[in-house]
Amino acid sequence: SITKTIGRNDTNDVVIDKPDISRKHARITFDGKEVFVVEDLDTANCTYVNNQPVKSATIGIKDQIRLSKDTILDLGKIFGLQPLQAQKKNNPKDFTADFVSLKKVIDEYEAKKIQMTKDEQRKSAMLRAAVTLTPLAFWFVLTNLPGVNTTRMQGGYIYISGILATVGNVLIGNRQTLIEKQMELSKNFQLTYVCPSCYTSLGTYSWEYWERKGNCPVCQAVYSTSKL
Repeated sequence: SITKTIGRNDTNDVVIDKPDISRKHARITFDGKEVFVVEDLDTANCTYVNNQPVKSATIGIKDQIRLSKDTILDLGKIFGLQPLQAQKKNNPKDFTADFVSLKKVIDEYEAKKIQMTKDEQRKSAMLRAAVTLTPLAFWFVLTNLPGVNTTRMQGGYIYISGILATVGNVLIGNRQTLIEKQMELSKNFQLTYVCPSCYTSLGTYSWEYWERKGNCPVCQAVYSTSKL
């Protein structure tokens, strides 16, 4: 993979000297084949993919990346790829090669969604275990200290257990929920799982569904060689 940083600072791989470009504005990683990962580096003026602000998004070479108000990036030029204009097609509606790259986009989205659920479940289980076991460990230590009156300590044990349970519930409640994280993931997915010709969203239909359908219902771009 190849990674390029973009910004106003001259330490970036791509320097854009404009006042509305941050010193370190964005980072783009290319897998060497057909997929790019765009990351906004917490800028005030934002990074846009297909006119939508993103923090991170997986895209293809035909997706539009814009920094701030009007700086459009040329991925072909940045990574030394053949310009899109030079890729001559016998059929102007032939987007079969571009459509193939969307398979990786939806596969990565599904894998991240599953992993996100597993991670959230593991974190919640660990936190609840800590809340439950810490008072027990505290009680075990106290009851093994010489001269400790365990009867008097029972009240303290109950008090500490209550505090830890409350703190644990607050931490669990304040952590960004799984639904919120999945909504952010879904938002970025919808920005990139689009028709490579007119950028119409392909929704949540599988890649195989669109491959069988063969073309875009809006612009009639061809996705399958069977439709050429």
